[in-house]
Amino acid sequence: MRISLAELFPCKLDREAERLIEEFGRMVGWWIKKAQELPRTLSYQEFRKRFYREWKEEWVDWNTQHAHTSSMLAYSLTRAYKPPSMREKLEKLRMPLALIHYWAVRLEDGGLTIPTKNGREAYVKLEPRSRHQQKLLSQTEKGLWKIGQVTLTPKWTIISFVKEISLTEEKHPEIEELLT
Repeated sequence: MRISLAELFPCKLDREAERLIEEFGRMVGWWIKKAQELPRTLSYQEFRKRFYREWKEEWVDWNTQHAHTSSMLAYSLTRAYKPPSMREKLEKLRMPLALIHYWAVRLEDGGLTIPTKNGREAYVKLEPRSRHQQKLLSQTEKGLWKIGQVTLTPKWTIISFVKEISLTEEKHPEIEELLT
């Protein structure tokens, strides 16, 4: 069975992480414009496939995981029912956040490392607020948990931590350690 925990961490961004958040907002806006040109019955896979090459031309050398997360967010926003007046506002949306796919993030040295463009990486210094959060980060660095999706903003980040557990085992020491 897979269990997950989500934790909110205050954080400090380097300049590359700030740039990622800025670009991610532009990426989502770009995808929203594309989505509004299409019939609402188009599947997400068809939508992404139709514009993926164009995205790669627009964001040359950017890590392609950002194409997937920004397109997914834009697709979700445009496909959820919205009155016409709200659909028009979506194009002007400038979210100060970035969704980071778990394939594109590493936990190291007390922070998150995220690939951006041309082999560069953003670094997000995490500031654990409790012993519980410190233990969770330590266990993750030891490989006891895996990082799931990350939501990054200028001041905080939400990290999902994922672990496979066996229901046939009575004890799970790493989980019990988090409770003490």
